[in-house]
Amino acid sequence: MADLNIDAVDATPGDEFLAYYQRMLPNALRVRSAEDMVTKILARLGHRQGQAMNVSGARPRPQNLIRRLRIIGHGSVGMQVVGGGQEPRPEQQILNHCKVPGGIIVCLTDVSALQPLCEHFAPDGWVEMLGCYVAYGFEGEGLLRNLATLWRVPVKASTGFEYPGRGFESTVRIAYPDGGMVERPPTRSTGGDRQ
Repeated sequence: MADLNIDAVDATPGDEFLAYYQRMLPNALRVRSAEDMVTKILARLGHRQGQAMNVSGARPRPQNLIRRLRIIGHGSVGMQVVGGGQEPRPEQQILNHCKVPGGIIVCLTDVSALQPLCEHFAPDGWVEMLGCYVAYGFEGEGLLRNLATLWRVPVKASTGFEYPGRGFESTVRIAYPDGGMVERPPTRSTGGDRQ
């Protein structure tokens, strides 16, 4: 059993921001939706789709666990995009803020698609969401807290604009499974630091 660092990059074609990460992270999962991301992460961990339950009624543990999950795509206040390309337009956020066509991963009230990853994080695991403004405002705090509670690991994201390849360029919020929240200065590195 091993603990893996997994990168999931929005696979939308023709986007320079996303193309940069796709080139820089050749082993990253190319994802087109939240469901696609979950399926590919579980496959990377060694979980086979349709795997039978054991005698106790639980699925067998995968061979590997997630140490660090880094989700890379465009973002907006309280949202991380996967498979949707450019950030959501304001009218989409107002009219349909949880399920914008094209791939919003989650927002404040919709984390159900990510439930299958709950039992697959290492005890010292964490999540980084690299998208602009994901952690900004009440909505951003709510998203991070919901995910940290759901996954039982710290979740961090930026409150401002992010540039490709430079790490967190603005203030970072980190939510913890116990409901705690802290702010940290920019890290300038997306490496395995746990601040």
